[in-house]
Amino acid sequence: MANVEADDGKFSNSVFLSMAEDDRRGLSFIRNIIDVLRRHGLDIFPSDNGRKWARDPEDFQRSRLEIIEKVKVAVVFLSERYPFSVARLDEVVKICDSMKSEKLVVCPIFCDVEPSDVRYQKNSYEKAIAKRLEKDSDERVKGWRLALRLISSLSGVIVRRNRPDYEYESMQMLIDWINEHCTFKYDVFISFCGEDQSCYSFTGFLYNALRQQRFNTFFRYDRLKSGDLKLPPTNYI
Repeated sequence: MANVEADDGKFSNSVFLSMAEDDRRGLSFIRNIIDVLRRHGLDIFPSDNGRKWARDPEDFQRSRLEIIEKVKVAVVFLSERYPFSVARLDEVVKICDSMKSEKLVVCPIFCDVEPSDVRYQKNSYEKAIAKRLEKDSDERVKGWRLALRLISSLSGVIVRRNRPDYEYESMQMLIDWINEHCTFKYDVFISFCGEDQSCYSFTGFLYNALRQQRFNTFFRYDRLKSGDLKLPPTNYI
């Protein structure tokens, strides 16, 4: 699948985040995911205040589906709660449609679920689909099944919250995925207090790491000429 190149426009550097509402409210790990994406120059849709401008739940969901057609990247947070939301199942169908037309790159995050559970609808996914079979048409359920099978076949991030270092490991996997699939050509300027001697080893490591990832990085002692650094406000470190 082709990488995403940054360009002008509201949605050019944007990510659609699909997750169960209970996960968004209840997991601090979600906030860390959002912070990592934003530090990489990505805008998150829908925003935290998305419901404020929505007139009703149906209008809000329609707006979400429209956003999927415009963004370049989608992150799907597949948890035990995810398949119990009809709205999220509809989103994953829309995401797969955009992905198949090569308009979208997708990162699945498997949080305490096995990719095989999603692919073959086992455990919580089996219970959720069985529940929907009682209320929805066979055709609609078939669409959800196919979308879950497709999304679970993609390379992504596996989160196991029973591991002691799961947040660090998961964040590093997400950063690696971003670097592999999303190409955004930004300058980075590292700024820190010169009197804080403890910062030197960390900032030196960060400087080298960013250079290795091909970011055009400037340190406080680099000689800059006027116009050398063209940096959006979000890319200061």
